[in-house]
Amino acid sequence: MKKTILIVATLSIFNSVFAQKLVVESALSAIKQNNYDEAKMDIDKAMVFPGTKDKPKAIFAKAKIYYQMQLAKAPKYIESNPYREAASAIFHLSEVKSDYEKATVDQWIMQIAIWYYNDAVISFNNKKDADGIAWMQNVIKLRELEGGKRYEKFALKPMLDTIAARANMSIATSYMIDTNFAAAIPYLLRAKTNPITKNANIYNNLIECYSRTKNDKSLFEILDEGRKAFPDDKNLMNNEINFYARTGKMDELIKKLEDATIKQPNDSELFYFLGTQYLELAIRQTGTKPENSAQLIAKSEDAYQKALKLAPENPSYNYNYGLLFCRQGLEKNDKMNEVADRMNDKKSKNLKEDEKIYQQLKANRDEFLNKSLPFFEKSYNKLSASASTLKDNERNTYKNLLTALKVTYTLLNKTGKYNEVKEKLDDLNK
Repeated sequence: MKKTILIVATLSIFNSVFAQKLVVESALSAIKQNNYDEAKMDIDKAMVFPGTKDKPKAIFAKAKIYYQMQLAKAPKYIESNPYREAASAIFHLSEVKSDYEKATVDQWIMQIAIWYYNDAVISFNNKKDADGIAWMQNVIKLRELEGGKRYEKFALKPMLDTIAARANMSIATSYMIDTNFAAAIPYLLRAKTNPITKNANIYNNLIECYSRTKNDKSLFEILDEGRKAFPDDKNLMNNEINFYARTGKMDELIKKLEDATIKQPNDSELFYFLGTQYLELAIRQTGTKPENSAQLIAKSEDAYQKALKLAPENPSYNYNYGLLFCRQGLEKNDKMNEVADRMNDKKSKNLKEDEKIYQQLKANRDEFLNKSLPFFEKSYNKLSASASTLKDNERNTYKNLLTALKVTYTLLNKTGKYNEVKEKLDDLNK
């Protein structure tokens, strides 16, 4: 009795498997006749059955049917994007038997990658970024089947490589626009190792991402790599300068700026930055003045002059060059105050000598302040003419300039000029 049951059960399973094979054949036959309803119904039925759903021929049949439905733009199914079901079947087939009808499947993959890419672009344009990212990720997934080795002999491999590389960059760009910098990093790292997309801008984007995620270690590493790969890229050069400035590595910063001005002798901004850094080292706000302060000031003056020779009307350059003289004048003024305090407190050991020192300091101070005025006033004329439309950085320069002019006019007893800039500064601070 038990043997009879076993035989019957075995025959039942055999019959079911055989029946499902017939269903697969029926589905393939139907798709040849462009009978999409019957083909879809049969293959969907076959793929539910455990004995069929993992069979290469059945999986291939599903991919073929859904691919054909998309290719023919069958009205009843096109809105459901049947190619995506074809893609799922291809992913499955790759796991079960990757070389099954490989030449045909590779052709399908190429076209499906294009469909995914185009749908992603439409999604991004319609502000559906999550969908756009998902479709682009499927382009990459298709390209990376079997570790990317699947297409070594595929004639259309260069085209597929390009589509996948662009998909990767689209995802990175989308994340950056959305300020999701951490999510953008893996895609940018992939882009920089891909000859199709590797360029200086990839490194600049990675620098921004690492900066926004406060990862200075990785930022420095990628900055160093980028500068070696693209030594003449101005944005990378500026990012390097900004990094050293932000991290307080002044010696490295100045060396980088000096090298940069040699490579780009017509870049006024580099000379301006260099002059500013020399001046900051020479006249520190806190701490002991360096022994080579006079040499640094001379270098600062030379750099500012080169910047102004290239861009004589630039208000920031004129303001900062004027500031070079003004700050030296204010140093003399501080020393004047020290001498005056000593004389007023009757701590002077030689009142006549201190009076002489005071007058000499005053002459030096006025000389420096008068040297600053042509550059301050040139910047003032430029900025005040468009005060109502200044951008934020220009507005900050204008405010600092008015403050410097106010102090300078006060010390030089230029009352009329003082009142003019004070009024403008008061209006600006309202």
